[in-house]
Amino acid sequence: MTPPALTHVSMTEHGSVVRIVINNEKEHNAFDSLLIAELTRVLKALYDSEQCETIVFSTVGRCFSIGASLNWMKEASTLDDADNYKSSRELADLLQLIQNMPQTTIAKVQGAAFGGAIGILCCMDIVLASKRVNFCFREVKSGLVPATIAPYVIGCIGSKKTKKLFQTAEIFSCEQAFQYGIVDMICESLEDIDRQCDLTLSQLAECAPNAKRISKRLVLDLKTIPPSSVLDYTAQLLAKVRVSDEAQLRLKA
Repeated sequence: MTPPALTHVSMTEHGSVVRIVINNEKEHNAFDSLLIAELTRVLKALYDSEQCETIVFSTVGRCFSIGASLNWMKEASTLDDADNYKSSRELADLLQLIQNMPQTTIAKVQGAAFGGAIGILCCMDIVLASKRVNFCFREVKSGLVPATIAPYVIGCIGSKKTKKLFQTAEIFSCEQAFQYGIVDMICESLEDIDRQCDLTLSQLAECAPNAKRISKRLVLDLKTIPPSSVLDYTAQLLAKVRVSDEAQLRLKA
């Protein structure tokens, strides 16, 4: 796959693994309209790829991301209502896209993750973070609200903790983020993050590609399927998958 021309995002392929690196170090990898547009373009290009099974996200610099750029927020506040909404919707659409990517998504986190960056982590399948990472939903200190990330944060850590963290803008540790469910593994160092990522990639490589995708979709679908339909949905899905070529090949191995 030929990656599109990009300014702050790079994409490299290694077999079934695609690595996406955000490099806006001068702005502490803050999100603005350009970065959101570039990430969206890359992910849409990968969405239907059968070759790509795993996407690894990382950033360049001392921190993962400080979230939304305050300059971008200031500029958006001067727009007319239609363009202001469009600007907010672009971030909301990116978050939804990340959560719904059929591939396994992994994030490698260092330094700090604030605001919208935590929202992105809540959309990921696997988050590996250095033990020194600090987290904070800082929006209310600027008179803003973490609206677009709220559904994903609530889905990840629950409404009770979300209400507290959104209103206090308190800094919390990697250990707390692990307890909340934002982080899946605490790593001793950046080198340890790389080692754990390689181990996770090895584990994923042993699993059937279509089964991984369907299992991920299953979890997402069960959030919205009416309880009365769950039994039929899950039974039909298992019946369909176990007669697939992929399952038959592995069951006979």
